Amino acid sequence: MKMDFETLLRLALIPTYFSLTLCLITAILITHYWLLGDFFTKAYLTIIDPPSQKKVEIFIDFLPPATDAAIVSASTALIATIIAIIAWYKLRRSSMDLEVNLPRRRFWVGFVFLTSTANFASAFAALVLHYTQKGPDAYGCRTTTDASGIVNMACTREMAACKVMPAMIDILEKKSGNKWAVPLSCNEAVAVKWFQLIIMFNAIALFGMFALQAWVRKQTRGERVGAYSKDLLPYEEP
Repeated sequence: MKMDFETLLRLALIPTYFSLTLCLITAILITHYWLLGDFFTKAYLTIIDPPSQKKVEIFIDFLPPATDAAIVSASTALIATIIAIIAWYKLRRSSMDLEVNLPRRRFWVGFVFLTSTANFASAFAALVLHYTQKGPDAYGCRTTTDASGIVNMACTREMAACKVMPAMIDILEKKSGNKWAVPLSCNEAVAVKWFQLIIMFNAIALFGMFALQAWVRKQTRGERVGAYSKDLLPYEEP
């Protein structure tokens, strides 16, 4: 069965609205684990060093690049969704087959290409940063000790929630009683990381669907506007 461009354009709404869903879920998860990390699990702890039996103060410094990149990824997904919806609304009109609307067709298809590519790139960058921001120590952090003996652990929010906090969960329970927040914030941080991979594949699908409908529209345009119009086309279709 031959598929027309109208069907492909309708199918393009699937990755479009899925992109919106991914954007909203990512934003909610980031906001929630950010609040958990800042207000429920403490970034400042005091432990007893077993060999020396001395108090050691530990300050956990959250590294922002991975989280910031995930926010950018969600933002570009939202932008790509908005542009795709507008493009769908414009391109579905039968008048867009007219020769005079060739620049408009190219503009909207190209705009979708641009935003979906930006979304793919930002999600890829966010995924990479979740790994490159890991430190060399056992907790995936960069640990330093200042002159006063305070230990500073520079970690991504994922490493802090999944590696550092579980190792100190008993101390956290005595200090704040928010033991429950540790596994929850870890799961949410990991989910956001892997959501970047889903966002990447969805951006490819969005790009591909609009590209395919543009190609099919080019091949079948003459059938819709009349065979005589083929002789009047001075420009190549998008």
